[in-house]
Amino acid sequence: MKKYKNDIMGRKRICVAIALFLLISIQLNAQKQMGPRHVICYVAKESTAEKMGLKSGDIILSINGQEIISNTSIGKQIKFSKGSEIEIKVLRKGKMMTFKVPFNEDKLGIFTVFYEKDKLLSPKEMKEDLDTLFSAICEIHPNPYFNISKQKFDILKIKAYNKINNSMSVKDFWKLTAPIVANIGDGHTNLQTPSREWLYQICSNRNIVFPLELHIIKDSTFVRKNFSDSPIKNGNYIVSINGIHTKKIINDFIPYISGGLKHFKIAIIEKYFPKMLYVIYGFKSPFKVEIKDSKGKIKKYTLEGVDKNTYDKMIFNLLDHNLHFEEIPKLKASIIRFNSFLNRKEFDKFLENSFTKIKEKKYRYLIIDLRNNGGGNSDVAIDLLDYLINKPYQYFGGVREKISKYTLKNVQKDFQNKEFTIDSIYTFERIFIVKLSKNPLRFKGKIFVIISNYTFSEATCFSAVIKDYGVGMLIGEETGGIPTNYGYSWPVNLFNSHLTLNVSWWYLIRPNGDTTYTHKGIMPDIPVKTTAEDLYKDIDPVMEKVKEIIYKDLNKNR
Repeated sequence: MKKYKNDIMGRKRICVAIALFLLISIQLNAQKQMGPRHVICYVAKESTAEKMGLKSGDIILSINGQEIISNTSIGKQIKFSKGSEIEIKVLRKGKMMTFKVPFNEDKLGIFTVFYEKDKLLSPKEMKEDLDTLFSAICEIHPNPYFNISKQKFDILKIKAYNKINNSMSVKDFWKLTAPIVANIGDGHTNLQTPSREWLYQICSNRNIVFPLELHIIKDSTFVRKNFSDSPIKNGNYIVSINGIHTKKIINDFIPYISGGLKHFKIAIIEKYFPKMLYVIYGFKSPFKVEIKDSKGKIKKYTLEGVDKNTYDKMIFNLLDHNLHFEEIPKLKASIIRFNSFLNRKEFDKFLENSFTKIKEKKYRYLIIDLRNNGGGNSDVAIDLLDYLINKPYQYFGGVREKISKYTLKNVQKDFQNKEFTIDSIYTFERIFIVKLSKNPLRFKGKIFVIISNYTFSEATCFSAVIKDYGVGMLIGEETGGIPTNYGYSWPVNLFNSHLTLNVSWWYLIRPNGDTTYTHKGIMPDIPVKTTAEDLYKDIDPVMEKVKEIIYKDLNKNR
C-alpha cells in the first residue's frame, strides 16, 4: 500500500507544490529561449536521470539530437532511446550542458512541466476534454454528489457544452470548466490552474507579477509584504486594483477554487493571488492600486510588476519549503517548521538531527508550525509522529476506496489475493494502527502544533492525530482540510488542453473513527487570528501566544 500511496501523492504534490517552487527558480536566458520548453521539476532518487547528472530546474533542449518543443515529444524520445545511449542537452543557469549515458530502462526518472504560449482550442477539442473530465470524475470519485446533487451537476455540464461554439484559449477553457469541478466541494478534486502561459511570460521576463503579498481578513485585503518600490506599508488596506474593488476580486476568484471550506479557498487565493490575477483577469503591469493607510487616508499608486529575480524571492518567502529548526534556550523550547510532508529521506535526516539537539539540550517544549503545510505523504507524517507518541495509535480510522479502471491496476499490485470489480468500493477496517519503534529520541515534553486556514490534506490528518489522541495543544486557526474527507487524488491529463484534473478516490476517516463528513476543519484548542495591526507591527500573534503559554508554564513549575 505504501508504494502506490507514495506514487499518487508524489505525483500530485509535484504538480501543485514542488513544481511551482522549482520552476520559478529557473535561470533562463529568456532572450535566447522564447519557444516552448520542458522544465525538469523533480528527479527521482537513484534514477538514471540522477546518475547522469540531471537536476531540478534544467530546461531540456534536445534528446538524441531531437529538439524538444512539444508536450508529447519528450516521452517519445525517451521511449525510442531504450536499449541504446541517451544524450540529453539542457540549459542550466544560462549554460548549455550535455549528458550521455547507456539507457536500458523504461523510464528516465524525471517529472517535467511544459511551458508555452497559450494556444487556441477548437470546439471539438474542448468537447473531447469535457468528455474525459466528466467521465473521470464519475468513475474515480467515491461520491461526486456529496455536496451538489447529480441533477444540478448535470445542468452545469450541459451549460458548459452549450457555451462551446467557437475556439477558446486554454485559459478561457479552464475558466469555463474549473468552477464546475469546484462545485463538487472537494479540495482534492480540482482542475489545476493553467501554468504554461504564466510560466512562459515569467520566463520571457515579462513583468506580469503583482508585487504585493496579501493577507485577507474577513473579506478585507491587507498588505502582508510589499515587493514594489512604492511606500506602501505592511498592514495597509488594499481598496482596489485596476479600478476593481478587492472584495469583488476575491468574490470573483472563489468559484474557481476547489475545497469544502471558504476560509481554505481564501488561503489559496492569498498564496496564488498574482497568478490568479493574471489567469482570471488578464492583468499585467502596470497595476493601478488604491491603498488606505493606518490613518484612513486613501492614496493611489501605479505599481510595476516585479521582475523574475524579485518574483523568485517573493515565492521563496511565500512557500519557504526549507526544513527549519530553531532553538529558544530561554524558554527551553524549540521550533520545527516544514511546509510539506515530502522527501522522506531528507525529512528523516532532518528529524534525527533536530530531535538529537532537543534531547542534548533537554528542551521541555516543542513547537511544530504547520501553518503553511499543504500536505504530502502519510508515511512522512508517521515518521514525525514516531518522535511524539509513546503508544500504538490509528493514523486513519479506516479508508474506503473507489475501484475504477484508472485505479484497479494499482490496487491489484498491493492486494494480490483480493478480487476487485470496477465501480466498487473497498473498505479497509482498522488497518492503520501504527506500532511504535524503539526510538531513543522520542520527545517527552509538551507539544504545541500551530495550524491555520491553509493547513490541508496530510497536515490535517496529522493534526487530527494530535487532537484525537491528546498528544499536544493545537493553536491558531481552523484547518483548511476536513478530518474525515475525500482525498488521495488520481491525476488525469486532458489530452487537448493538457490541463491536469485531480480526482479523489479515497474516503479517509479520522483517527477517532468518526465517519461523518462535516463542513468543519480541525479546531484549535486556543484560537488566535492575525489582525491588520499585527501585520503593521510585524508581529506573529500565534507564535507570541505559544511563547506566552510556555513562559507561564515555566514559572509555574519552578
